[in-house]
Amino acid sequence: MKAELLWAVLLTLSPLMTAMAGDEAALMIVAHGSPEASWNRLVLDVGDEVRQLIKERDTKGFKAVGVAFLEFAEPSICAVVEQFEIDGIERVFVVPLFVAPSRHSGRDLPAALGIYSDPDITATLAREGVEIPNTKIRFMVGPTLYPGDLIPRIALDRVGELSSDPAGEVVIVMAHGDDYYGRYWDDLVHETGSHICSKLGIEEHRGTFIHIGQSFSANGLTAIQRALDKKETVIVANLFLSLDLKAVADASILNFMGHKVTGKQILNGKDVRYCRGLLPDSRVAEWVLDTALKMMTPPHDSVKMQHRHKPDAVGQNTRCCQCHYNECWN
Repeated sequence: MKAELLWAVLLTLSPLMTAMAGDEAALMIVAHGSPEASWNRLVLDVGDEVRQLIKERDTKGFKAVGVAFLEFAEPSICAVVEQFEIDGIERVFVVPLFVAPSRHSGRDLPAALGIYSDPDITATLAREGVEIPNTKIRFMVGPTLYPGDLIPRIALDRVGELSSDPAGEVVIVMAHGDDYYGRYWDDLVHETGSHICSKLGIEEHRGTFIHIGQSFSANGLTAIQRALDKKETVIVANLFLSLDLKAVADASILNFMGHKVTGKQILNGKDVRYCRGLLPDSRVAEWVLDTALKMMTPPHDSVKMQHRHKPDAVGQNTRCCQCHYNECWN
């Protein structure tokens, strides 16, 4: 229900959609970006997979597909938008390749597109070297990977690859988390853990948030140690696009009685199994294209009337739950 309501809000915000049906359109995938080239390569590969899907399905409507990074990597959002302008693109459907709603997807991304104004965010982006495009291109920003069932389905397959004795296993679902959008992340972790356990016959699941590993020592190691008190085997479900949780765990450090102890030392000899991240997975590219196609389809009037006055996810007036501004089109 949450995903359906989010779609209804996103798709009914702009009465201009039908009028712009003839405009040249493009699809832009935006991810956060990383100093690690291998991380960025996985995202660029999603773009290649989407282009291939468009050919295979003979999909109409997108003149171009671009992949951009919010920071740390190229191509930047500004660079991709500049290329779109050269190609004569007039509107862009932006699909955020973020796990769940966060400050990055809800504030930073719209600000980086120039369709959301906040002095503090703009100043932060400037300090980080993010250039905001000056363009007449109109943008619509879509939802993140969650809400929806895609992440639980991928996580189920990842855990299934490692599970060998469900009766003796505990699942720990690890994700980044976001304080402002905490309810989304809580639901994501709970729904994913419940889905995994119900399908594989594992009795217990737990969840914890570790950001990008900064909180692993305090939250991740503690969760693993407590789970090992219950069962002999811990399987860590990885809800990051691409993060080597074993490497993070091994390198994490705890201060114990004045001595620094690594996670590798603490968990030595323990049966802890770490799942790989959400990428690569062909279902992500399918989700990206399906999401963009839904965004470019004008809703029926009946749907507009049904959802027009429903509140958003944080209980405020109807607005875009992703970007917190009242018009998705610039």
